[in-house]
Amino acid sequence: MGLSVACLFAPGKPCMSLPRDRSLKESRDFARLRREAKPKIGRFLLMSAAPAASPDPATQTATPTPTLYGVITPKYLGKAHDRNRLRRRLRAIIAAADPDVPGGLHVVTLARRGAAKASFQTLEAEWRKLAARLGLLRGGNTRRKPSPRER
Repeated sequence: MGLSVACLFAPGKPCMSLPRDRSLKESRDFARLRREAKPKIGRFLLMSAAPAASPDPATQTATPTPTLYGVITPKYLGKAHDRNRLRRRLRAIIAAADPDVPGGLHVVTLARRGAAKASFQTLEAEWRKLAARLGLLRGGNTRRKPSPRER
């Protein structure tokens, strides 16, 4: 067939996957985001982001580090093959959006109930909406309209 997994979920879009070195792996990073970042919540996803923590300010360089992404798919979403499929979908969405996200961040996406049954297009639209609400996307229309309370 010749198609990668991402192409099957997003027909007509380039096949992309997130490189392993761009994945958030350390539990302390996930815990720090949970403590410090204010999450944005959607119907199927919860997303939080924070600047990457440097252990020593003297080691910070002028070039920003790449943004690292974490994907969490809890067991209540279904069996392992359902969660793995959802992780592949979310990584494909993240890989497609990565060029629009500035470097030096840690971003975590948590799948909520119903995410495993949602379409790729629905998940992609929600991920981009939450990323825009967090101010992660550069370029394009990333500003939201102020609520009546904020006017």
